[in-house]
This record gives sequence, structure tokens and C-alpha cells, in this order.
Amino acid sequence: MKDNNLAVEIVDGVPAKTLNETYLQETKQIRADYCAPTRAIALAKGHRGALRAFLDSDNDFGVIFEDDAITSAAHTKDRSYGNRSISDILQELSATSSDLNWDLLNMGRCIDLCKSDKKLSEVPGCESVDIVDSPNPMCAHSYMVTRAGAEKLMKWTWPFFAVWDVMPILMHKLSVDGQFRMLSTTPRLFDQDRESVTDGLHNDSNLECDNELGAVYAENQKRHMRNAHMHWNDYSFEHRGTTGHRICPEFVLDVPE
Repeated sequence: MKDNNLAVEIVDGVPAKTLNETYLQETKQIRADYCAPTRAIALAKGHRGALRAFLDSDNDFGVIFEDDAITSAAHTKDRSYGNRSISDILQELSATSSDLNWDLLNMGRCIDLCKSDKKLSEVPGCESVDIVDSPNPMCAHSYMVTRAGAEKLMKWTWPFFAVWDVMPILMHKLSVDGQFRMLSTTPRLFDQDRESVTDGLHNDSNLECDNELGAVYAENQKRHMRNAHMHWNDYSFEHRGTTGHRICPEFVLDVPE
């Protein structure tokens, strides 16, 4: 991001090797219905640290980048976002929150069911960029949050109940009275560097739209919601953990979901 002349605050992540998953389970800090990779739990704690840093600031909006975030070809080559700086684009995107009432805007979605996109708005000053409501906007390497959105994420994503990019999707899907609203930009403004960064959780091609794989993840999410009895009770996000009957390894570094 330094090539885009953005002033950023670097927030240290949480090394997976410092976490004891058995302890987190026994102390009810993990309430997932499967044994998550310890790296996924560390990632969630890292994002929560970044959100806390934002809430401790005076800013109205926070932009969270993972360390492998890069600008997408849609911006660098196609200029879909116009011939202007990333800073100007972010300002334009943040202005859409008042009309669209989003808590989180995913600017780098992946594996989404794009054929089911619901277009809500065009982004001013762009060639062909829309803000959409979609079924499976995964990937959390680049997103914008309002202060209210960050507060909701801090309140309702711990105990851990799903990988970080899925938790807000579930909160959005189950929202019936605007409790949490997650939208996305398309084409995405940011992507992930999966060539020079090789120690991430995934090594797939990370397409923005993947209807086949997205359908698989969407079904997994339905299972999570059903098994954990997830729902909004007024403005409280509730779920029942199901890890009590299973013993997760003390350290799990590479276990498929």
C-alpha cells in the first residue's frame, strides 16, 4: 500500500504459535462446530486488534488491509475506478455509507456468487463500478468499516465461531432488521498477492467470482448457521457452540475446514 501514498497504521498480528486452541476451547473462546486452523483464530484476533486501533482513533471510517493486499487489475490496468488516487477513491466509497447504510464494505471480495448480485448503486466518478449485495463475498484482505460496524464486529465476533471473513457474512445473512449490513464493490478494488506471499491460509486462484466453489462455501455457511442455531435476537447476535463434545488439538496449523 505504500506505493499508493496512503498513511497507514501498522497493527501487529497474532502469531498462531502463541495460541493454545485447547485452552481457548475450554474457556469457551471458541464456539465453532469444527476444529478451526489455529492460524484462522490468530487471524481473527489480528483483525480485532486492527478494529480496536480504529475505534481508538478519531476517524469516522476504518480501512483494514491484510499484509498481502494489492491494488487489483481493475484499477491498475482497466482504470475502472477512474484515473485518480486510491485516497480519492476511498473517500468516494465512504460517502456511500449514508445512503446505503452499510456497516462493512468489502473492497476485495472473492469466491462470490456474482450471478446473484443485487446492484444497489453505481460509484460516482468510476467507469463501471457498482456496490452490490451478494451471497458470498469472502476474503477480508481489504474492507472499510464504519464506527458502528466496527463496534458490532468487536462485540459479536468473539467467542470465535467461524473464520474471519465468514463471520460478517453470517451476521449479514441473518439480519432481518438492519442489525448488520455488508456490501461489496465490483469489480473489486483490491486483490491478494498470492505469488510473493506464500504463508497464508489459502493458495487458490482467489477469483472474484466463482459460482461453483462459492456454492460450496454457501452450503457450508448454512450448515454453520443451522448447527449453531445462529440468529439475531433483537440486536444481539446469538449462537450456541458445539465444540463441547470434541477435543481440538492443542496446536492445529493446517487442518482443512
